[in-house]
Amino acid sequence: MDSAQQLFGTAVDREAAGDLRGAKALYGKVIETEDEEYAPAAAVRLARLLEAMGDLAGARSAYRVAADSAHPLHSRLAARRLAGAATPRYAAEPKLLAPVANPDLYRRNAFRLSGLPVDATARDLRRRAEQLRAAERLGAPADAADPGAVREALTLLRDPVRRIVEELFWLWENQSSAAIGGGPALHDAAVLAHAQALDAGHDADPAQWRRAYEYWAAVVEETECWQWLAERVGQLADRRLSAQTVEAVRAELPRTVLAPQAALAVRAAEGGAEDIARAHVRSLRLSGFPADVVGEALGAATKHITARIRAACQNAERLTAADPEDGAEAVDALLDQADPLLRVLRLVLGEDSSAYAAAADAVGLSVNTCVIRYVNEGHDFDDAFEQLEDVLDITVSPQARAAIEPSFVAAGSNVLGELCEDAADRATVLPEEGARIAEDLLRELQPTLAALAARADPENPFYRECLDGVALCVVSCLGSFHGATGDDEATLAGLSTALDLAVGGEARSAIEQAIEVVRGGLQPVCWFCQAEDGKAAVYEAALHGEVDHSELPRVTWKTAGVVVPRCTGCRAAHHRRDWLDSGWVAAPIPLLGVPLVVTGVVALFDAELGPFAVLLFIFVSVFLLFAVYGALINARRRRATERQAHLDAALSRFPPIQQLQLLGWRLGARPPGL
Repeated sequence: MDSAQQLFGTAVDREAAGDLRGAKALYGKVIETEDEEYAPAAAVRLARLLEAMGDLAGARSAYRVAADSAHPLHSRLAARRLAGAATPRYAAEPKLLAPVANPDLYRRNAFRLSGLPVDATARDLRRRAEQLRAAERLGAPADAADPGAVREALTLLRDPVRRIVEELFWLWENQSSAAIGGGPALHDAAVLAHAQALDAGHDADPAQWRRAYEYWAAVVEETECWQWLAERVGQLADRRLSAQTVEAVRAELPRTVLAPQAALAVRAAEGGAEDIARAHVRSLRLSGFPADVVGEALGAATKHITARIRAACQNAERLTAADPEDGAEAVDALLDQADPLLRVLRLVLGEDSSAYAAAADAVGLSVNTCVIRYVNEGHDFDDAFEQLEDVLDITVSPQARAAIEPSFVAAGSNVLGELCEDAADRATVLPEEGARIAEDLLRELQPTLAALAARADPENPFYRECLDGVALCVVSCLGSFHGATGDDEATLAGLSTALDLAVGGEARSAIEQAIEVVRGGLQPVCWFCQAEDGKAAVYEAALHGEVDHSELPRVTWKTAGVVVPRCTGCRAAHHRRDWLDSGWVAAPIPLLGVPLVVTGVVALFDAELGPFAVLLFIFVSVFLLFAVYGALINARRRRATERQAHLDAALSRFPPIQQLQLLGWRLGARPPGL
């Protein structure tokens, strides 16, 4: 069973994370333990929580539990609440107290440095300054380690507003930390306990911090303390001081007393002491002050961290805009700078804080901007993909991730495309190695595919196109392999892997058809008639693709071959030739031309026919002869074109050829017109 301390800490964490129902239940369990220290503290926190939730009756019940306890601080606070005392107003940000809101809160206190009491008069200040000057003139040993610090302290005490601030954080009656009472005694106990914790620094026990914050929380609530300070304001009788000054100091006090430890937490995180930083943050969460006040104190302590992150982002964008070729190096530098800073924010503020989310999103969007700039200048996509992968892991908001994801998928697509293109080229040159090339390709693509799967929206159309493109490239390699080796089993295994990868309906349908064809290749059926044995007279279809016109007049292209099952009957049909396809098309020339010419020559010597009539006869005969011949040739060509179109249509439906056509390949050994 968890102890009261553990339950209380978990409840505070739940409240800080916004889980108010969970925190409420856990505070109730702590109260049930009746622990002398943590049960009253849990009752007070539960009462404040219920007040925030609008459950005033429940809040009074919780206050009543704390009031009935023996705890000297929580019982008094609860009693005042039950008596109708209002909750003090907390300021969002210290102004009057801002100069002292740091770990030197007490160490650099003007009264501590000067050795004067808080009720020192103007005459006392002058006398102390004269003592300091006399000691310096005579060369006598000073009672202060740093005379300059003493002079500065005396100067501060001459400013009435600053003096009130210094009085607030020094002893009013020189009480010990064990003196628990109202008014000045309570205030002095808070000062001593807090000063001791700050002097111990990272070595302070969590109980020291908790005791100091309990005292200060009681001071905020204690009317007598603020009446005492108001009397001091009246005694100083300066028009710059008023009752509003006291109210402002009271409102700023919680943030101010939390600020020193918040600064210690940030220092520890920056120095890599993560456990110490967590311990400081934990003590702040358990301080008893409202969670929003604690969060504001931690946020203020990390302002310089967020400023450094913004400056690093702006510098990277400026360098990339000035010289896109060095953009990848600028992004690497940004990520190197941002990583430890974001780690500090995660430790101190938590990953759920808005300040951390804003800083992480700023880094992600800045990297995205830089990547777009240098990729547009032709830089390698590998760097872009890795850098965008890194920032997607730290980016928090859906809006920022939505802005970065298209660039990430586009970079990944180009990385995959380059590898697929290289694999297709190698499979074309070494088709018998196509299955191994496809297997190596999938192995090489696995890290990139895994990164895309982990970070990209599965419904992103560009991501789906990436998967389908890889699957079809694998099919292309396997098509070359199958055409060269006829190895149905190895091809079928590769096609099954490609099918698992494809997501688009068109790609999956084409791959499924290819699988059916290869499965049929174990006992293949003729593709053309779908009836007879297809191994008897296979058809080797030639294709061309990747035509390059960039070096005109020189044109280059690649070729591939696909084996199509065909039976002997379809082969005979494809090769069938009649008299129109044979050389008999030219028969009319010798069969009719020779008799006509002979007849014309004989008639030339016939006296009854004139030479002109004979020549006209020969000309008309030859013209008619060639007209008949031309018509026969055209009919032959038309029939050949129709047969080839019918054959091409059948081949285009063959799944392996369909896959190549989807990749831009076309039937024929060379491009048209070449």
